[in-house]
Amino acid sequence: PPSFPFSLKTCGVSSGSLINIVCSHAYYKIYISYGQMIDLPLRSNAKGGGIGGHGSLAVSWDHIQDYLQTGEDKGANIEFGGKSDRENLRFTPTLLSNISSDSKVMEEEIFGPILSLMTYSDLDQAIEFINHKQKPLALYVFAGDRKVIKRVEKETSAGMMAINDVVVQFAHPNLPIGGVNNSGIGKAHGHAGFLAFSNEKAVVRQRRGFTMAKSIYPPYTGFKKFMIDLMVKYF
Repeated sequence: PPSFPFSLKTCGVSSGSLINIVCSHAYYKIYISYGQMIDLPLRSNAKGGGIGGHGSLAVSWDHIQDYLQTGEDKGANIEFGGKSDRENLRFTPTLLSNISSDSKVMEEEIFGPILSLMTYSDLDQAIEFINHKQKPLALYVFAGDRKVIKRVEKETSAGMMAINDVVVQFAHPNLPIGGVNNSGIGKAHGHAGFLAFSNEKAVVRQRRGFTMAKSIYPPYTGFKKFMIDLMVKYF
């Protein structure tokens, strides 16, 4: 089977909300081993890594903790990370494996440092998994086989797609950036952004005297009824 990973979704660079990666069994152990090498300690006095400010933004910490807890309750394993500090609103980068597909962490945008890792046996299974979920904002495929890349491109739907890299599409000024269906409506950047944030006002000026449109206006003579019947039948 093809051995390459998919990243199903991110929501921009700043939010850090990678939701899940679908990878072959061969890549599974590689992800975990590399992740364990960079497993970070929880440091409440660190300058970075906070969830946000205090007050109402503490709710974000609670939501992330809930995603982690409900994932564990459904059998997920914490391969590394999972350490948190509510007082200082900090959460270490966390990798989950063996996740149930109906866990909240697999169904919702989490806007937090939790990465879910799924495995597949063949490309059909990976594509089926992607299509079974809501359409992602962005889909990233890492592969060297052009046929594999083409299949993923044609058989899945996403707001954006990048091949062998992530989030680089945001740097291109002329690419339309945005989601599809649940992941967003409308596009930004370049010409697509100009159209999205502009109002195209439709203006129609009808000429005076006889026009084709007036052939179906009242009063309804026998000829006009005939014309209407023709339009209904053929148009």
